[in-house]
Amino acid sequence: MVEIHENDLASLLNSFHEGICCLTAQGEVQCYNETAQVHWDSEQFIKDMLPALPAIAQGLAGEEVRHELIHVNEQKTLLVTVKPLYEGTDTITRVVVISFDASEAVQIGRQADVALQILIEAALDTMQVEEIDEALRRVAALLPQLESVDHGIAFRLEDTTLIPIAIFGAGQQKYSVWHSELMAAKLNMEDALKHPGSPYLRTLQLAQPVMIDFVESSNHYVNPHNLQAAIYAPVLIGGKVVGLLGVERERPRDETGTFFPLWSVQLLTALARLTSMTLEKTALQSNVAQWQDEANAAQKLLLQKEGFLSLAAHELKNPLTAIRGQTQVLRRRINRSLHLNAEVGQEEMNGLLKSLGSVERQTHRIEQMINTLLTTNRVDLDRLELNMRSLDIVQLVQHTVESFIPQVINSELRFLVAGQQILPETNEQSSIPLISILGDEDRIEEMIENLLNNALRYSPHGGPITITIQKKEGNFVELSVQDSGIGIEAETLVHLTERFYRAENARNVSGQGLGLGLYLVNELARGHGGHLSIESKGPGKGSTFRITFVGV
Repeated sequence: MVEIHENDLASLLNSFHEGICCLTAQGEVQCYNETAQVHWDSEQFIKDMLPALPAIAQGLAGEEVRHELIHVNEQKTLLVTVKPLYEGTDTITRVVVISFDASEAVQIGRQADVALQILIEAALDTMQVEEIDEALRRVAALLPQLESVDHGIAFRLEDTTLIPIAIFGAGQQKYSVWHSELMAAKLNMEDALKHPGSPYLRTLQLAQPVMIDFVESSNHYVNPHNLQAAIYAPVLIGGKVVGLLGVERERPRDETGTFFPLWSVQLLTALARLTSMTLEKTALQSNVAQWQDEANAAQKLLLQKEGFLSLAAHELKNPLTAIRGQTQVLRRRINRSLHLNAEVGQEEMNGLLKSLGSVERQTHRIEQMINTLLTTNRVDLDRLELNMRSLDIVQLVQHTVESFIPQVINSELRFLVAGQQILPETNEQSSIPLISILGDEDRIEEMIENLLNNALRYSPHGGPITITIQKKEGNFVELSVQDSGIGIEAETLVHLTERFYRAENARNVSGQGLGLGLYLVNELARGHGGHLSIESKGPGKGSTFRITFVGV
């Protein structure tokens, strides 16, 4: 047995908020704490008067006394519990007297302190909570700290169904029964209007706190668990009920004749409002974060558009400058020929044709850029209409590739269909196969032109550019454009279909480009029920762009 020193025992007893007195089996006071001395007014009273109290005599006789009110004087009333301690089964060794100041002023002050502490804890516990269930659960867990409360409960309202969240202050068996009964009842607002016998639903119906005395209102409310009283408060967000908090009491009225302190309704209302404010604050913070993200995205897009407008102006200016220069050259040559009244020689004619070809190419560049801008604008506004019909993809690609041949300087264009080379033509070339897809001819031609322009632009050192068409499983047709150009870094691949995006190595190789080509190809491919995929083994190793179409 461990011996406790007298000083240690005194420190232990003084750590209790209740008054503690220990008496021997002969009724002599053995020890007591400071709170007991305050409760019984004096040390003299404890030694002389305490052993003579009837409650102490009952304890010395082996009878436990629980919660007996003893009036010490006109101002002070103690709630006393006397518990005999035994050695073995029948020998009383000492009696412990536990006193609790039940004076009204003390009780009110103590209960107010607990209520304030609960409010503080609820504010701290729910500060970072985002889910309504968790917020309700945390607040309900604090409610049994109130002396007048036997258990706290929480519900969530989902559509018109009341979902039980938690019950605290009751055993697991009681919680299971409570939860099962509520789920089986399928409580909802419609039932509340028809059968307002449920106190929970009455609270939801009124959308305001309700305090119920089940003893006085036994004919008005269902009470399967024989409660004495309860308070229920709705949790509202934006004027709409989203949950419910409640405190319930199974014990009879206290010595003052009440179930709950007068401010209990206000306390539960404040906790319900605190819960809703926490959820509203979390939702507001989420919205602010979302708005900030949207603002950042808008700012990024604005910067992209500003850069794009500058780039577009530069892109349009270059071919216009070339056209103006070539036009001036043509005018001078024609004027000189007319002035000399001489026939144009072959060399002069070749120069004129070359200038006209340059004008035609630059005009085509401008037309392509304008078409890209117009189509992109329609896509962004969701106003692009596709004229879907059955068409021969092989013939369409062949026509588009042939129109690019005059522009090719360093590269060789190859066109293969199902493994058969169509361009450049070979002696072994057989009849060109027919592969039909469902699509918009103008938009598909625009997609092919964008991919070919990319391949030519980013293959500065030449090399073959291969266009391939082949049928795939599931009635799909795949069009691929493969080049041996600058290639693409792995981390860049996912960004290539974003508006205005241009890879770093692409900007270094060519200042041309609006950063809209692949974005437009991807959007048009999706509009055709397919998709664009991009592959590259890395910088300097070329790239492959694949589009799938629905076959006919």
